[in-house]
Amino acid sequence: MSGALTFGGRLSGFAALVASLISFVAALAVLDYWRWKNIRFSGVVVLIGALAVLIANLGLMALQLEEHELTAYLAIWIGMVAWAAWALWLLLHRKKVWRDIRACTLMGCRLCGRFCAIGYPASGRSLATDASKKAQIYRHVAGDA
Repeated sequence: MSGALTFGGRLSGFAALVASLISFVAALAVLDYWRWKNIRFSGVVVLIGALAVLIANLGLMALQLEEHELTAYLAIWIGMVAWAAWALWLLLHRKKVWRDIRACTLMGCRLCGRFCAIGYPASGRSLATDASKKAQIYRHVAGDA
């Protein structure tokens, strides 16, 4: 990143660095998501990591195809794009991680004291003290309400 001669080179180096850091954190989250499930939003982190891998490898594959030189790396990019697409399908279709994304947005509303999705009034009360509202939130997150 710092050794690039152009701004575009530095920008793409920074993007590759960010994608690799996201992938590393997602790889750690995979251990929790498939084994222990101690962290509630580890599935969302894995989903973000798989999406970052897909975007990064699609970019690398596009650069490889743009040069019109077929090397062994093209097979690697195709394999990585296929793996990331399979991981995204598995996370979204079979594991339904999108429900955890809804829970993340609900936590955001919970922090500000409003719960817009089910009409919780902004009265300043904590949702944690109201057991019926808390149960309603969890039913809403699970898709039962």
